[in-house]
Amino acid sequence: DLSLASFPGALYFISGLYVAQDDAAFGNQANNASYRQVSVSQAGNRPLSFIGGTQMMSPPIQAWQDFQPSVTLVDVQVPNEGLFIAGYDVIDNGDGTWNYEYAVYNLYSDRSANSFSIPFPGGATVISSGFHDIGWHSGEPHSGVDWEVSVTPGVEISWSAETFAANPDANALRWSTMYNFYFTSNAPPALNTATLGIFKPVAGQPDSVDFSVLA
Repeated sequence: DLSLASFPGALYFISGLYVAQDDAAFGNQANNASYRQVSVSQAGNRPLSFIGGTQMMSPPIQAWQDFQPSVTLVDVQVPNEGLFIAGYDVIDNGDGTWNYEYAVYNLYSDRSANSFSIPFPGGATVISSGFHDIGWHSGEPHSGVDWEVSVTPGVEISWSAETFAANPDANALRWSTMYNFYFTSNAPPALNTATLGIFKPVAGQPDSVDFSVLA
């Protein structure tokens, strides 16, 4: 991901998340992430250099909107539990197709997420689609299997990982990580409802959360 040759014109950011139990106990767990822009050298092991100052109390997904104002960010609160922040941008390619780009950042949900879906109209075509996550390493037990994309004409396009019951170490969207979902279609955008599926079940609590997006 740090190869500038593969992503010409890309901007790079790093983030830090402070975990403080006493701060969370006072309801301040939503302000503990910050981000900072960096430049990437293509020499050696691609060292990073800071650009500007740290954007305090701004989660890393905020950088997408700060540097691309057409992006919309939405707080996605899991009832009685944690917070995700979702972002989206729709780009008109000028040829009768649109690029739909989504990102979901898990700020502090221990329940995590394992699916993302948006409505998809009948008669429309998905020309291409994709998914991007993180690479687990250093002995982490979590699966690295990409979420599977599925298109149901007239219903939805969705991405999903294994359920908690099938594999507690599935490639869920865990806290302090961000996953990306994108596709190109010949259907124009309209305001609609996305659904984020919650990974860890809790008795009496919802297993999904809806929020508004262009879709």
